[in-house]
Amino acid sequence: MVPEAVLAVRQSGFSEGLKSYRMSHGLESEHPIPAVLVQKMVHARVSGVAFAADPVTGRRGVRIVSAVWGTGEKLVSGEVDADTWTVDRNGAIKQTTAATDGEPALTIRQVGRIASMAELVSRHFGRPQDIEWAIDGSTIYLLQSRPVTTLRNLADPDGAPALWDNSNIVESYGGVTTPLTYSFARAAYACVYKTFARNLGVSRDQISKQEHLFGAMIGLINGRIYYNLLNWYKLLASIPGLDYNWEFHRQMIGVREDQTAELASNKSKLSRRRFFSTMNVILRVIWWYVVLARRQEMFRARLEPAFGEARARLSQLRLDELAARYRKLQQRLLWKWDAPIMNDFFAMIFYGVLK
Repeated sequence: MVPEAVLAVRQSGFSEGLKSYRMSHGLESEHPIPAVLVQKMVHARVSGVAFAADPVTGRRGVRIVSAVWGTGEKLVSGEVDADTWTVDRNGAIKQTTAATDGEPALTIRQVGRIASMAELVSRHFGRPQDIEWAIDGSTIYLLQSRPVTTLRNLADPDGAPALWDNSNIVESYGGVTTPLTYSFARAAYACVYKTFARNLGVSRDQISKQEHLFGAMIGLINGRIYYNLLNWYKLLASIPGLDYNWEFHRQMIGVREDQTAELASNKSKLSRRRFFSTMNVILRVIWWYVVLARRQEMFRARLEPAFGEARARLSQLRLDELAARYRKLQQRLLWKWDAPIMNDFFAMIFYGVLK
């Protein structure tokens, strides 16, 4: 039987169907005779498939194991339904769906071994896999593995949500941005908005607790810089009174979709302590509005000399001297970017009120 099967496979390489397929996909009409693999048949008592992630919901933290009695052809063709188990990343079975009222096709121990096999194969290939397996006697055979293709456009519903938008920042960083430029931009945003928080009376301890947010206000995705909007809103919400200004901020940066309802869960409840903190922020905002013109003059007085000094003899400096020059600029300008950021804040408020 083997010689006849090998001949049939080799002859299939010259079928009209294959020729049409190659022509429709722009492949060469002349092609080598197909290779033939001869493998030992696994006389499966039980067989099935397993997914290292849920292919329907996109959950990466679960494994789906499906099994039928006999060979897997019946499952793939849809001839029979499968017993199905949902296994979490710790190996606990969270859900079981029985195809019939009879004996389950797998024991609990076998379900765990197959789920572990799917995880092991996925680690090998670096992405969640869809595997086919079979059991002959007490041995579990891995028959085939391929990526779970449906995950490409599915976010993990168990993960933390992220909302990216570049409606406004694309004006500053148009086109493709290199990692070096992005690393500077991320540090600059962190410096400037820590200054903003201090201007409004946020304590150094509170700023330190929010370090993970300040360091992730923007992100680099496929070579382009985006705002991480949820982190922006969390930072606004951490400053008493500003959590109600999200609509003004959304308008200023040009986000079209209104995410206010989705983000409202981050608002802090009004309390007596929160009330006095809010009043403190309001008084600081009024003070900044009064002194803003004077602070702008002070900023410009720092800006021009700093740039003139920074440009001097750059080509003659060693790398460590260039790094020291950068740190000095950062200390003199980025950490004292008070007037520009407060001017942006007032522009946001006035635009939101008077638009």
